Amino acid sequence: VDRFGQHTDVVRAVTIYGADNGIDRIVLDVLIRKFKAIRDATGVSVPVPDEADNVVEALVEGLLIGKSVRSQQMSLDLGAEQLALDIGQDERRAKLHQEWESAAERERASRTKYAQEAVHPEEAVREAHAAREALGGRGAVEVFTLESLRALGASVVPARKVGAWEADVSSVPSALRDALPAGLSEPMVLHRDLPAPKGHVVLARTDPAVEAVARYVLDVALDPVLGTRVATRAGVVRTKGVPVRTTVLLLRFRFHLDLPSPGGPTHQQVCEEARFVGFTGPPERPSWLGPAEVAGLVDLRPDANVDPDHAASQLEKLLGAAPGWAPHLGQLADKLGAELLDAHRRVRAGAGAARRGLAVSAQKPADLLGAYIYLPV
Repeated sequence: VDRFGQHTDVVRAVTIYGADNGIDRIVLDVLIRKFKAIRDATGVSVPVPDEADNVVEALVEGLLIGKSVRSQQMSLDLGAEQLALDIGQDERRAKLHQEWESAAERERASRTKYAQEAVHPEEAVREAHAAREALGGRGAVEVFTLESLRALGASVVPARKVGAWEADVSSVPSALRDALPAGLSEPMVLHRDLPAPKGHVVLARTDPAVEAVARYVLDVALDPVLGTRVATRAGVVRTKGVPVRTTVLLLRFRFHLDLPSPGGPTHQQVCEEARFVGFTGPPERPSWLGPAEVAGLVDLRPDANVDPDHAASQLEKLLGAAPGWAPHLGQLADKLGAELLDAHRRVRAGAGAARRGLAVSAQKPADLLGAYIYLPV
């Protein structure tokens, strides 16, 4: 059980049984022997079938019946009655063994199915690149985490180890300090790559400390009453990075994904994707930009101040024109839905999974999460 947040070197799974109960010990011994036999025969480890209570009940009945039969055989011959009891117990035991062995065969077949032998490497690389582009790479996580900590009052300096930083978080808001996982070193040490000692942070999306910083920044951006805000949902910036007025929108697109099941009906999932889109010119007559042009705008820095009243006026005009963007954003939603459908088709084709009934439908309109105006100096 080796995962982020696990503080113990050895994780023990414990089965409790009565030390003075002979039946408990015998039942446990029978289960362990059967488990080992299946593992040796199939090469996979499979737990007792889901009907664990029925399994134990069958074993206990078998033991009690066997004990009763042995004691009665000392005084009389049970004849047909004993035969009936033995046959009924044999049937239950055979059913248990059959279910357990079937589960082992299913597990072995599942491992063969997902051995990725049928997946084409070029398709896997394509999907991996798409995921990284959508989620942001490790470099983006590093920049976000370090800059957020500095903006929230932490002192962040390079550590003695190359590729690591030390952050004194004693001055960050108490809400963030409380949200950070327990047991972190003081100062907090952040590593660019694994491995990292216990109590240290890895600059990865799934590290609990990085998640805590991201959650705090997002929550406060949505509701500044919660704490110190370092990110906002709207802003106006003067920068040398644009020759004309340029607007960037942060949108959330939602899709209904119908997934087919082998031999059964489809089931529906909701998918979400956040995207930056941008345009130049006035908001009521936008000239839409391509994805590559928008990507470079996100990292622009301010080079001059903006009067607050002027910024508020610009944002009011921008939001007032938002309904006019619906046709373009609707087409973009359909395009992203088609890309999502193609991705699922490719992956399912490579894995040999069912594709009949697979469908994606975009839910409109898209949600406007953020709006940012870049003005030339």
